[in-house]
Amino acid sequence: MTLAADRPATDLPTTEDLLLHHQVESFLARLQNTIDEHRYIDWLEMFVPEGLYTVIDQQNKAGQGMYLTYDDGLEARKQ
Repeated sequence: MTLAADRPATDLPTTEDLLLHHQVESFLARLQNTIDEHRYIDWLEMFVPEGLYTVIDQQNKAGQGMYLTYDDGLEARKQ
């Protein structure tokens, strides 16, 4: 698949680019809705078991500071 970043800026996005963009936007909307509605079990189910979930504050965004949350794997996130 060729992404828009691989083509000159004057080219229009492909159908695949638009579909991927829509899928990502839809996923992020569902993710946000589960948090807004306090459906944390549903939120947890949106992650892959081997994933890494981190939260860092604006002051430490360069990755050199302390993480507010650092969960390695789904079981750590559940706790």
